[in-house]
Amino acid sequence: MADVVEKFIFKPVGFIESWFKTKNGTPRQSTICSSCRGTLTISKSLFNNPEHSLDSLKDFSHVWLIFIFHKNSPFHSEKSKVSPPRLNGIRVGVFSTRSPHRPNPIGLTLAKVDKIEGATLHLSNIDLLDGTPVLDIKPYIPTYDEATNKQEGDNPSEICVPSWISNTAIGNELKIRFTPSAHLQLTQLVTSRNCLKYLTNLSEVESTITQLLSADPRSVYRRENCKDRLYYLTVDEIHITCWFDDEEKIVEVLKVKKYEPRN
Repeated sequence: MADVVEKFIFKPVGFIESWFKTKNGTPRQSTICSSCRGTLTISKSLFNNPEHSLDSLKDFSHVWLIFIFHKNSPFHSEKSKVSPPRLNGIRVGVFSTRSPHRPNPIGLTLAKVDKIEGATLHLSNIDLLDGTPVLDIKPYIPTYDEATNKQEGDNPSEICVPSWISNTAIGNELKIRFTPSAHLQLTQLVTSRNCLKYLTNLSEVESTITQLLSADPRSVYRRENCKDRLYYLTVDEIHITCWFDDEEKIVEVLKVKKYEPRN
């Protein structure tokens, strides 16, 4: 019955391991940065042989991950209208957005399968915080998952999204600039110290930083109320300090150092 409130209890199949320790710098969508990598290991509490659950998954290039927004504040009340970052404060219905603040804090993301080792999935194109509980894994199947099957009689015009999504996203036009000292720090850090766990070389690190910052990972509140503050993010094992110049549409990387986790 519609009026009966039911509760369902789920247990995670595993937890994401990634370099995103905080929300700062975490991409809003998985397509923003192809080199964002992480792993997901199937819990031993689920199966006697958890690696068997991944049998044949290597034949798929991508998977859907259903997960929990576990870092939502317990003091944040759900609202029927929210303000997506692209709308600069304009409010729309929560179910027309992918806001993490929803009645059931469940998310859906598409990740690329790089390889599978035992019970561990190695993934890229991820947008998930370290420690994110994953409820389920489903293979991406274009024939079923694409909105059109391109069969005779299909009308592509039937697929539509609002203009605030289809138009150029905020941040796509942002230019990234490294100060000479920051670029030297990055070069020395990557070439002389063991600070790369997920990325492979200097070029890939620079590209990842550029992809993440050009998409403007700041919240609407931060863009409007914290313009005079520095912005910090972590890429792999590297801590980055930068400055957003909204008038010139430039992000300047000011300082780079080895990431040191807080105790």
